[in-house]
Amino acid sequence: MAEQSAEVAGYTCLELNESRPDLAIQQDTTVLATHRGRGLGAWIKSANVIGLTRNHPAVRRVRTSNAADNVPMMRVNRQLGFTEEMTMENREERLADLRALNNSAASGRAGLHADPRWLRPASFTCTGAASG
Repeated sequence: MAEQSAEVAGYTCLELNESRPDLAIQQDTTVLATHRGRGLGAWIKSANVIGLTRNHPAVRRVRTSNAADNVPMMRVNRQLGFTEEMTMENREERLADLRALNNSAASGRAGLHADPRWLRPASFTCTGAASG
């Protein structure tokens, strides 16, 4: 929260999944444009990881991701010790077409299927930050 206005200045979230107790996913780190350039993104990400190590000692790896053109967040991730492990490409498809593929999979033909390990409940730890 920004001390002057009580608005949320930054946000980040850690996801823990009981099917992978060794792994946490750090996601959705964002800082309002009016508060950028002060190290707030790095601070809230590192605060979340510090809390993670205290409260969830089984976690050995933290995964994060961001858009390739988000140079400031890539710099923050490197500063915090994250290394590039993979490159992903996101694609978009019409829901009706995805349903057709899934129906093909259900009838034994090639199609989409979900990894059931990721369908289990997850818990989230989120951190907001003051800009002051």
